[in-house]
Amino acid sequence: MSRNRFIVFTKRILSKKLYLALMAALIFMTAAFELLPASEQSTEIKVALYSNSKDGHWNKLLDALENKNSIYTFYVAESEAALTRDVNSGKAECGFLFPDNFFNDYIYGNAADNPIQEYVTGNTTLGFAISETVFSCIFEICGPDVMLYGSNLSGYEEQLLESYSNYRYGDKIFRLTDNSTGDYIHSTEYHKVSLPVFEFSILLVLFSSLLGLLTFLSDRERGVFVCMGRGEQLSICSISCITAIAPVLIVGLLCTAIVYLSATKLLMLTLFAAVFFAVAMLLSLIIKRSKVLTLLLPVILLIAIIVVFIQTLLP
Repeated sequence: MSRNRFIVFTKRILSKKLYLALMAALIFMTAAFELLPASEQSTEIKVALYSNSKDGHWNKLLDALENKNSIYTFYVAESEAALTRDVNSGKAECGFLFPDNFFNDYIYGNAADNPIQEYVTGNTTLGFAISETVFSCIFEICGPDVMLYGSNLSGYEEQLLESYSNYRYGDKIFRLTDNSTGDYIHSTEYHKVSLPVFEFSILLVLFSSLLGLLTFLSDRERGVFVCMGRGEQLSICSISCITAIAPVLIVGLLCTAIVYLSATKLLMLTLFAAVFFAVAMLLSLIIKRSKVLTLLLPVILLIAIIVVFIQTLLP
């Protein structure tokens, strides 16, 4: 007899379109979580460079920037248009366009008439710091030539360069002590779209338990259980609630396992199902008419949704 009742109540609950639609929504959320690609967030800060002239100073600058232990990754754009496109698209944090003969003008004091063009967007936050890094490398490779041109002492080039090297790289003025070890290595992080599959499963289990209770109360009002005692009616109520909870619980456990791979969440969902079943059975002793439950059902679900929403905001 109990087996037949389980079969009948299961067929009845599975014939409800809203019930099936909610389970389908849970399956769709899980499928969306698995099929949508993970968003990629790189800690690499790229800086685009471009110059029409490829003289010796340009090559030295590229080598200096490549060997500099900084958090920035400098690369040469294919063209000026490619440089601006990379900056506008966000691929590069900013870009630097070196005009023709810039290095000669810099050495001879005419850089103000032939400046570097820096390309930034409103989202650029590191432009000033990156400019300082680029400038330090420019000064490093052009400093000796600037000194020789400014001193204008013919025949003393070797002594001047030696003195410059001693001051520039020696420890008589500044003594550098490295307080860190290793090199900075950028990494790429991947983030999956966060979908509340677990929370939605809890709400569906709660809704199913109340729906099973509502089905029982409706049958009792129609006089289906007139000839049955109180104990047998409670047994039928439990069957109605179990058959309403079981399909959603099974689907919820599968979806939760796929999305979270967490035994803790599976156990919690099962415990919630047990608690909601007990609450439904308790309400069956208190509520006598299906109309009362119909009025309370939206209120209970609204409170549950608010509680679940607040829970998702907590760390």
